[in-house]
Amino acid sequence: MQTNWKRIFLVCLIVSLSAAALLAIGVFIIGSPFGRIEERILFTSLLAGACSLTGLSNAVLHSQDRKSLLALSGMGVSLAAFSINVLSAWDIAGLGWDIFSTSRMSFKLCATLLILAITSAQASLLGAAHKGENPPVRTSLKATLFFIGVVTVMLLAMIFEFHFAMTDIFKRALGVFAVLDALGTLVTPLLKWVVPAGAPVETQP
Repeated sequence: MQTNWKRIFLVCLIVSLSAAALLAIGVFIIGSPFGRIEERILFTSLLAGACSLTGLSNAVLHSQDRKSLLALSGMGVSLAAFSINVLSAWDIAGLGWDIFSTSRMSFKLCATLLILAITSAQASLLGAAHKGENPPVRTSLKATLFFIGVVTVMLLAMIFEFHFAMTDIFKRALGVFAVLDALGTLVTPLLKWVVPAGAPVETQP
């Protein structure tokens, strides 16, 4: 029996977001101080929602029987990102709660997994939605995937504080590739409507 990953991640998304909403409502109604326990519960609920969303994006690609290895890898990264961040948030296995201290290795690990989860989700959604039926869409898709990869590598370099990643020119280059990443993500689906599949592409004589 084939596992319905889309259903699993969708259920997790609904449950986690509902839990986060109920917790927030409870804090407002009861009026108790928002302490460490509440922070951890809210963080875990929101994290479960975010990782379920990234996992769901990869599950969509997997359900189409296209690039299953990429989709499975993305789902695995999403699960790993959730697990490591929860272990850190609840101070399990010595990772510690202060994951937002950039000097801690736990922060670098958590941030790396989250970036990879988001990146795989973005790539999977683009791949699932656009099969590259015509040259413009295919070219835009490949270019956008390239920009996604470049932005991911540059962000990881900054997380691990490589010397060259702290320079002004590096940060400016990251901004340029991030804009190209966003542009490609928006333009690629539009091209699918502008140049329908099978439509001839006009060329200059």
